[in-house]
This record gives sequence, structure tokens and C-alpha cells, in this order.
Amino acid sequence: NYFNYRLNSKLIPKNPIVYGFGNGAQIKFEESIAEKYKYASIYCYDPTTKEFNNNYSGPKNIKLFSYGIWTSDEKIKFLLNKKGGTGSAINYYYGSAEKVEEYFQCYKLKTLMKMNNHDKIDIIKMDIEGIAIDVTNNFLDDDILPGQIAVEFEFSQKDNLNEDDINKYKIYEDQLFKLVNRMKKLNYSCYNNPRTTMPYSSIEIIFVKNI
Repeated sequence: NYFNYRLNSKLIPKNPIVYGFGNGAQIKFEESIAEKYKYASIYCYDPTTKEFNNNYSGPKNIKLFSYGIWTSDEKIKFLLNKKGGTGSAINYYYGSAEKVEEYFQCYKLKTLMKMNNHDKIDIIKMDIEGIAIDVTNNFLDDDILPGQIAVEFEFSQKDNLNEDDINKYKIYEDQLFKLVNRMKKLNYSCYNNPRTTMPYSSIEIIFVKNI
């Protein structure tokens, strides 16, 4: 285990390139990799945690950036659950009536890799509050095939879904099934990653590229 995610350690090289998205001022997953792989190069991205990013003093092979990931290179409107809080670019993810709008710079994965002079990624972790399907399909379209992908697929934080929410979920569910089938056709194995806390708040999947 790597904090609350499971990876196939046999497939991780001695010097893995790791990208983490949606860190939420907590990077224990990335720190666990840094502890086990001293030659790892780890890049963490979250536009909503600028203060944490600027003041981080952990392992030197972990770099933090106040950017987000998206399907294009542009500033994206996020809906935060409160000022200075966490947020989503999807307008139905947070159920609270209290919403704070803020724009953050986001980039395609292809662009971020170009910035870092990378032509491959060994591990990607994404906890990006409802946009993982769009982002994953986008980097697959760009022929980017990471070795392992740990991703959380969230739909809504609302406890009670109304009829409109349920209809939206049916569309979301269909999109997720299509993505899983696409990953299988690209020779990935797909594993459910059981949650130990809030077990029903999201679907966590580990995609492992078969070699």
C-alpha cells in the first residue's frame, strides 16, 4: 500500500516519474513513494492549495505547483465549498448552497509533461473532484499511457439525490463504463480500490498497464 492507494510495486522502476493531481494540502501518497524510492521524481498539482504548496518543506524530490489539470490550457472556473476551501470545476459536484467562484490556471497533461521534459509517466494519482473521466479520456486521446493510474471517480457530495441528480448519475455511470472498457482495450487491468473511510462517496480504480 501507498497511503490509501494500492499499486503493483513490481512494476515501479527505481526512479519512477510520478504525477499527483488534487492534493488538497495533503500528499501522504506521494510522500510514501518518496520514502520507498529515493530516486523518484514527484510532481504534485493543486490550484486550490497555494499556501501549502509554497510552504512545503518535505522531501526534496517532491515538487508542488499551484496549477490544475484539465482538457485544455486555460483558466477554469472552480466552485469552492468555501473561501480558501476545496473545489471542483463541475457545477453539480458540491451540494452546498454556499459556493465561492474562483478561476485557476489549468493545463492538459501533455502540456505539463512538456514543461517537465517528460516523455512518459510511471504513476498518476488523481483526486480531482468529478472531472477524472474527462481528463483521463483527454490524455488517452494524446496517446499518453501511464504505467499505473490511481483515480477517484466522484459524482456528488450530496447525501440525497433528487430525480435530476439520478438522471445525471446515469449519464455519468455510462461514461465511466465506457472509460473502463477503453482502458481494457488499451491493455490495462482494472482494479477496485476499497475505501476505508466514506466508502460510498466515490469509486476508486487502479489501472495497471500490462507489459
